[in-house]
Amino acid sequence: MNNTINSCPLCLNESAKPKANESNDIWKVECPVCGTYRISDDATGELSRNGPYPDLSGVVRLWSETDRPVIITTQNLQDLKSSAPAPNDVPAKLRYLLRHVARKSQHPGDGVELGRETDYPVCFAANDYELTYLAGCATELHYVSDEGTTRGSICLTLTPTGWEEVQRLPTLESADAFVAMSFAKDSPLLKQAWEDAIKPALEEDAGYKAVRLDQEHYLGDIVFEIIARIKESRFVVADVTQHRNGVYFEGGYAMGMGLPVIWMCYEGDKKDMHFDTSHLNHIVWSDPAVGGQQNSAGLVEMVEGNERGLMVRNLGRADLARTELLACCG
Repeated sequence: MNNTINSCPLCLNESAKPKANESNDIWKVECPVCGTYRISDDATGELSRNGPYPDLSGVVRLWSETDRPVIITTQNLQDLKSSAPAPNDVPAKLRYLLRHVARKSQHPGDGVELGRETDYPVCFAANDYELTYLAGCATELHYVSDEGTTRGSICLTLTPTGWEEVQRLPTLESADAFVAMSFAKDSPLLKQAWEDAIKPALEEDAGYKAVRLDQEHYLGDIVFEIIARIKESRFVVADVTQHRNGVYFEGGYAMGMGLPVIWMCYEGDKKDMHFDTSHLNHIVWSDPAVGGQQNSAGLVEMVEGNERGLMVRNLGRADLARTELLACCG
């Protein structure tokens, strides 16, 4: 280790407990403000020049709250920063605040306590003063009721209007990735794309559950089930190969919900893409078998975090076939 840290590199809280792992130059940090995360020794050196970093504190706290502790490195540092809301994006910060209160409410009507000195990152606030301001905004908008503010904490309860607003927001904690694509059983190309590229890249490399409705059990109308599963997903992969109307509907519905959509299309079908989506960035893929086991870094560039919430930006390493299908441009 080249650096010595005695406090949280992100929020500078001296109650944090950094622990060094000499074998791989990674620090494990348990911070009452930012949560639990890991950070490379090189990244700690880069962050030591300034601070605190409320954008990184918010990102790391969100990942920690959703049981996906993040590893901060010099390679992903800027991506993590850019996934946070802009400092003056009050509507986005309010959405994160409402999501947090909803997640911590065991039942409607429960009061959720937020520590002024420890919980301000849950809504990407820079400090306890901004947390107080955002809580006041949420109260004025009738999203929450203030159940008691003290010097050390704020207690908020979601109102019916607040619960309604939460239902309109993307499900940031979801581990599901809804996949919309043709179910044609007579297409070995699509079958191979699903089995060898899309499904393993989402599940093995990214840690999500790839949801394809023809492989799920459900009761009732399929359209209602599609809508329900999209609402429950973190993002949607829409492969318009064969140009099924349902795929365009599902991708469009997800966009209307504010969910990021990764658009894909087979190279041979690109010329027939619908006008309404042809201007969007698509992953244009060819034969999924091409490339064998050659390794390449696969980046998934989701929609910018300011409007649609924090999204995964790296699907990890995958073979060339997976990379070709999932190297998405937001």
